[in-house]
Amino acid sequence: MQEAVENGNCAEVNLGLSEAELNELAAAIPDAQIIEIPDTSVCSACGASISAKAKFCSECGSLLVRKCTSCGMELKPGMKFCPECGTNV
Repeated sequence: MQEAVENGNCAEVNLGLSEAELNELAAAIPDAQIIEIPDTSVCSACGASISAKAKFCSECGSLLVRKCTSCGMELKPGMKFCPECGTNV
């Protein structure tokens, strides 16, 4: 999904393009600056900024990925039931 946020004369756009496609786009727009924004998340236990792909918090060690006890499917925060097998989590 494309998201754009305008802030004054600056626009932030996530296009999901490859590095080559981004370079081609930057060449077509003379004043464009391409910056990479790392995928980050926040630990629900301590509030630390962490990699979105982390399984444990690097500050407090809390487990960040929950899995269904019945089928092993990865569960997103707030899920009450496993979407794969229906187990109450």
